[in-house]
Amino acid sequence: MLQAEIKSLLKEDISILIKISNSAKHYLCDCGEASLLTVKEIQSVSAIFISHTHIDHFSNFDGIFRHQIGSGEKIVICGPKNIHQQIEARLKSYTWNLIDENAIEYEIREIISKEEINVYKIRPPHWNLELIKTQNFLFEDDYVNVDFAILDHKTDSIAYLFKEKDSITFNETASEFKKGKWISELKTAFENTDSEKEIQIEETVYKSSDLFHF
Repeated sequence: MLQAEIKSLLKEDISILIKISNSAKHYLCDCGEASLLTVKEIQSVSAIFISHTHIDHFSNFDGIFRHQIGSGEKIVICGPKNIHQQIEARLKSYTWNLIDENAIEYEIREIISKEEINVYKIRPPHWNLELIKTQNFLFEDDYVNVDFAILDHKTDSIAYLFKEKDSITFNETASEFKKGKWISELKTAFENTDSEKEIQIEETVYKSSDLFHF
């Protein structure tokens, strides 16, 4: 289940965290001032979605990447035309002589049109943009597909639509068994409609179809 949490106080600029049940990864929509956004939440963000780069939607980007650098992760940033140049300018405005080149990687997806997304890579310490490819979709991972519309705000402003993928859930309260690898084995059997697969739980072997009700 997707859950949206506003991380800005009433008089602050906007920033929204999108969380997914049973996942440690989150998504961040806009980088406005956000007093309620914790360092732990920032470090769990796998993708950032910028609607436009007016200061009230973009001013806290530096504070975001400050807590992401050093993670060694690849983080996706999606945004309107020229977002790649604006990200590059922010990153190059600092001195980076003490940073490792594997500290982080940003993949920037610049929305040119509904059918054209330019994908760039940028890494420390020099933060030089590299155009990787052009694609016709914005974002997809194991949990969501993200579609978009380009709106007019006297500049391009992107409205994002998060669509959660179908997933198999496990009802822990309905089972008296201890957690273990048998849960993932059962999910795989269910996905493959393998009703005869043997699933071992502790010292007992069950037929997968006898456990599908969980």
